[in-house]
Amino acid sequence: MTKFRPMRPSDRSSIIAMLDANIPEAFAPGEREVFLSFLDAIGERYRVFEEAGEVLAAYALSPDDETGEARIQWFMAHPAAHGRGLGRAMMAEAMTGAQAMGARCIHIAASHVSEGFYARCGAETVQRKRDGWAPRMHRVDMELKL
Repeated sequence: MTKFRPMRPSDRSSIIAMLDANIPEAFAPGEREVFLSFLDAIGERYRVFEEAGEVLAAYALSPDDETGEARIQWFMAHPAAHGRGLGRAMMAEAMTGAQAMGARCIHIAASHVSEGFYARCGAETVQRKRDGWAPRMHRVDMELKL
């Protein structure tokens, strides 16, 4: 079983390296500054999986103030760890956490790159915006009913 834990300040450099490893394939270069601000604000609500001193996967699950449901934020795995089941482990933990907060749905602001993964986990696309994150990085809004 893969165990996630709250982010610690000492994780910051590994987390940023993981984001950088995912640019430009999964995240647009301009998102880096937004992510750094997010890390400063989210604190321990960012959950990480660490192995041999390196953070290999991370995500946040937050209450969605607009809907009363849950929202996944900055969900990622290091490309070197893809195919190891970390994404599915994050989704399972997020679903359990969302149910514990009383949510009936998880809102996901994905990209066209990650849309297939979320769809395999049961999420449905509700809206698409061409170039919504950056040129050639399309935004896909999805919902995962619990």
